[in-house]
Parts: sequence; C-alpha cells; structure tokens
Amino acid sequence: MHFTEITPEEYQQFVLNYPNNTFLQSVNALQLHRQRFNPVYLVGVKKQETLVAAAALVQLRILGSRHYLYAQRGYLLAYRDFALLRFFHQNVLAFAKAQGAWFIKIDPYLPYCERDSNLNPLPNSPVQTQLLHALSDLGFEHQGFPRQVSSSSQARWMFVLNLQGQTPSSLLAGMQPLARRCIQNALQLPIRIKALTLEELPLFYQIVQHTRQAQRLDGRSLAYYQQLYKNFGANAKALLVQLDLPAHIYSLQKQIAKQENILYELSRCNPGQLEPHLQREQLNQQLQALQGMHRQALALLRTHAAYIPLCAGFYIAFGNEMVYLAGGCYEEFSSFYGPYAMHWHMLNQAIGQGCLQYNFYGISPHLPPQPSNCGAWDFLQGFGGRVVELAGDFIYPVCPLRTQLYQWGKWLKNKKRPAGLTGKA
Repeated sequence: MHFTEITPEEYQQFVLNYPNNTFLQSVNALQLHRQRFNPVYLVGVKKQETLVAAAALVQLRILGSRHYLYAQRGYLLAYRDFALLRFFHQNVLAFAKAQGAWFIKIDPYLPYCERDSNLNPLPNSPVQTQLLHALSDLGFEHQGFPRQVSSSSQARWMFVLNLQGQTPSSLLAGMQPLARRCIQNALQLPIRIKALTLEELPLFYQIVQHTRQAQRLDGRSLAYYQQLYKNFGANAKALLVQLDLPAHIYSLQKQIAKQENILYELSRCNPGQLEPHLQREQLNQQLQALQGMHRQALALLRTHAAYIPLCAGFYIAFGNEMVYLAGGCYEEFSSFYGPYAMHWHMLNQAIGQGCLQYNFYGISPHLPPQPSNCGAWDFLQGFGGRVVELAGDFIYPVCPLRTQLYQWGKWLKNKKRPAGLTGKA
C-alpha cells in the first residue's frame, strides 16, 4: 500500500462508490472551499494501483497563517479494517505536520445510533461504539454528543426516510394518518411548485429569512446557496411553492354550487324522512365550511398577488440520497399544506431517480420537545421515518498545546455568544 495525492476524478469516483457517501464529500461541495481560497488536498491509499481509502483535507484558517486540516465528513474507508485506518491516518498525520497544521478534524458520515421517530434506539440497530474505540486508539479526541445544530459543525442528528423498494403508494401508506391526509388535501388544491433559476434564488432566500427571524435561527447566506446551485448544477434544486388563488376561488365556487344543488334536491324529499334530514345537516355543515374558505380566499385576493408563496426549499441529490438542505414557510398560510406538497413532490422525484434515502437533514432533537420546535418535530414524525445520530466531531492534536489554546478560545467565543438557536433554515 502507498499513500499519495489523487486527482479530482479519482476522488469523485471513489466517493460515488463509497457506501456511506454524502454530497459534502463531493468535489462539487469542496469547490466551495476553493472559492473561499481554502486549499483542498485530495489524498488516498492505493493497493496495487486500486484506491482503497481517500479523504479531502481542507486547510482552514484559525488566525493569520495558523490553520488546521479538516477531513470533511471523515476518512473514506472501511473503519473496521483497523490496519488500513492506522496506515491512512499515520500518513495523513505526516502530511498535516508537513503543512504546519495545529490539528486534524474529522466527522465521519457513519451512523452511531439509529432511532425511531420518538428517539428510542431501534432494537435491530445497536450503538456503534467500535468507531469511537478505533479513533480513540489512534489518539483522536471525541468532542462529545451535542444535540444542538451548530454553525461550527456539520449536522449530527438527521431525520431520514428509507426509499429502498418503495413506491409512492407504499410510502404514503406508511405515513401517519394526519400526514397522509394533509398530503391528500394538498393534492386537491391548485398548488404550483416552481423550480427556481439561479437569478430567482432570492425568492427562496426571502422565505428562509422570514423563518429564521420567526424562530431565532442562524443560517447560511444567499451567496452560499447560489454557489451550491452553480457547483451542483442539475443535482441542485430550489423550489418555490405557491397557491394559485384565482384557481382556488373558482374551485371553491364550483364546490359551493354543487353542494347547493344537492341540498335543493334533498329539500324536495319528504320532510318526515330521517335519512335525508340527517344528510341535509351534514351537507349544510360542509357548505358553511366551503363558504368560509371562499370568504377567506376573497379576502386574500384583496391583499395579496394572484400567486401566494407558501414555502420554499433547497435540495441536493448526490449518490444514494436526496437531501433537503434548507427551507422555510409562512405559518399564516399553513392551512394550504405547502410543505406537505413540496416534500411529496420531491419524494416522488427521489423515488423516480432511484435514491435510497430522503434526508430532512439537520435536526435538534429534545425530549420532551421544546415549544419552539414542537410543530416542526410533529411534522417530521408524520412522515414515518427514523432518526440517525452520527458520532460527531473528532480532533487529533498535531500540536497539543496549540490545539488546547484553540479549543479554549472557541469555548470563550461560544460563551459570549447571545442566547438563541442555531438551525438549518
């Protein structure tokens, strides 16, 4: 075996063949670092000219010329092969020393514990402590098991749906009744799902910003999503979900007319008959509900444009998964089921593209759920997926004293930070 730098083509092909791949390991995502003038080194181990391990080492500045190396989403290898892991890490360590790095940081994209939607560990998915032991034996220091989404780390908790062997019908049948009903209701509405161009991304970002302000979230800049959109090309998609208000009003008018006609026919029946009487009561209630929705729609038309924005989302398809990277919605229009329409649309696309997993990405799980995220958590649970907890961050101190100084400074910075939440919106 020998350690060597590899070409972007070799690295990308290896990532695509790696079982636990993610878009953050791709050359497309790494291009973001290069665009920020952070050097990226692609390294690997070859055995008889076959690549058996790889990593993208990003040189990130601490202060001035001081820096560390970050293997974005970990080393790409079989972690159970400890001989290979040790050989690879020893060579990465020598590389880091030659580059003058203070430490090496990795965050493997491997499940540590898989849980049901209530956060209970799945019985057939034991906690993967071997990874922690293997990295600890090499000298890595585990950075703990935080539940919050942090701006300084990648997502550690994710909510995912397994799409392997699924059809849209089977997927819908596996959801909770409320989510299934909301999707069916959304399909009855004149909702338009628009794929945004690069120039239209501010429409997506406006909704994301609204959600952040309402929930006191931190997040990425518009420039970040614009660059991702460019780097991933056809594999990145930004959606804007809108309600066609005139069409909605017309549909309600037709339903009201139909109900009124049925009621008229029933009124001609014998008043003493019990069954038509009960049916009239039920139809009257339905008619009143339709008339209320019609009045609401007319009021909206007086104050809003013909197409009302309901929500927006940013997606990346890479390898075996479709990732919902960011999004937001207008709570005042939640009765139109925009988020359900958007995710159902993308779930169908993910199945059509052969994705094995639909990833809602970063979540902040709490038991009991906090009031600030109860609604979002209930929304996710309705889809019937599972929670995947990753092992988190590991740091190898190339220069122990300097690493300690960095961690102490980071702790002080976080302590002084104003109270609030961080999230993916």
